[in-house]
Amino acid sequence: MKRAIVIALSVILALVVAAPTVLAQGGNGGAPEDVNLTFTVPARNPNASHDDPAYLGCDFDLLYEVTGKSKTIELPDGGFIMTAPGLYVTVTNLDNDKALTLNVTGSTFASAPYGNGFVDYVITGRNLALDPAGLFLNKGRFTYTLQLDESGQVIKIVEPQEGKGQAIDVCALLS
Repeated sequence: MKRAIVIALSVILALVVAAPTVLAQGGNGGAPEDVNLTFTVPARNPNASHDDPAYLGCDFDLLYEVTGKSKTIELPDGGFIMTAPGLYVTVTNLDNDKALTLNVTGSTFASAPYGNGFVDYVITGRNLALDPAGLFLNKGRFTYTLQLDESGQVIKIVEPQEGKGQAIDVCALLS
């Protein structure tokens, strides 16, 4: 359950931030596997603290429909690499039914948890990432740090995303 954050925060982290899910297990060998995942991310809570995951996202509920191919490679130290050579996400504003289908074929690198459950993420290529400022299609290299509980759920945004490249405001496009 700790990998959808990658799509929302990468993926998503992106992620896939809202409901962490292992997108593709099946061991470290072999080709990327089919992904077919649908979930809803509630509107961000503007009254939440800026380091609270409830503060992430758009000002409206979003439906995510994730399809294509993805692979998660578990690293010996407890981190992982997620590749998404054929992944697409359709995000729909549930207030007005506007939708966008985005190619999110980037990679996500996550450190092993350290300290009090801190995990450093590096997303490269094309990724969809939730952030306190909204939801972004990132093209380039971006980093962020989250604090996770023992079950892999996000409990705190330690460092919001920053990096080099292009960050397209998906919330604005869906408004």
